[in-house]
Amino acid sequence: MPSSSNSILLDDVELKGKITEKDNIIIGCKFEGNVTAEDVTFSDRASILGDVNANKVTIEGKVKGAVTSKQLSIKQSADVEGDLITESLSIEDGAKLKIQALTKKGV
Repeated sequence: MPSSSNSILLDDVELKGKITEKDNIIIGCKFEGNVTAEDVTFSDRASILGDVNANKVTIEGKVKGAVTSKQLSIKQSADVEGDLITESLSIEDGAKLKIQALTKKGV
């Protein structure tokens, strides 16, 4: 049985383009572009400008763009601006938000 793996981009990296990851990715860098993955975590050092599409998304850093996911968790340290489409949304107290959110089945 194949096991999942993590790809990690640390805060000393700056990228532009498109990221496609079949498993899990942890992003802690400055990134401009779109991200598609199974499971995405944006660490507290992340600064993202672009759209995100994943089954599970955790945001601890700054994200500006549309986020589409089955499960979305926004942590206290997050700064999020954009449209959110998700089946399940969790937001911790203290998160900075400028969003429009839609929760629906079958995302």
